[in-house]
Amino acid sequence: ATGGGTVRDVLLGNTPVFWVKEPEYLQIAVACALGTFMIWTLMGELTTPIVAGMDSLIFAVDSVGLGAFAIIGVRNALRMKLGVLPSIACGVLTATGGGVIRDTLCKKPVRVLNTHDEAYAAAPLTTSCVYLTARAMQASMWQRVLVGMLASVMVRCYAVGAEYRLPSIMSPPVPVPLTA
Repeated sequence: ATGGGTVRDVLLGNTPVFWVKEPEYLQIAVACALGTFMIWTLMGELTTPIVAGMDSLIFAVDSVGLGAFAIIGVRNALRMKLGVLPSIACGVLTATGGGVIRDTLCKKPVRVLNTHDEAYAAAPLTTSCVYLTARAMQASMWQRVLVGMLASVMVRCYAVGAEYRLPSIMSPPVPVPLTA
């Protein structure tokens, strides 16, 4: 919950990073992590239909979180008087940067760059663009946040439902030796 924002702040020279200036972000992240571990442990001991639905719940919470972190990233860029493209980049980086750090440290394929998984970064990219468009249309803060979060959930649902993947460069075909 703090990795992407930390990378964003360091790249923008915004130091000390946000969770040092406002430790409540770190406290919230720790509380959520502890709560998740406790709930996950409890759910692991149950074998009910509720547990079967946990994948959907995790997907929904992750989709909303992607949107929220993208909006936070865009707002931080706007506070620094950055333009549209850097603001979009900050939104995507804030939402996905922590996952890049996690996957790298765990020696896993980076989910955001993995062509075998859904186009994960499409949600925060769309959220950032929708938020900025709503801002340009002078929508209220709550309207911007609402349409941004809705965009995140809709894009994730589409990406998973339609099995939308990142484009990939296929390796050239291997020549087959001709036999006489």
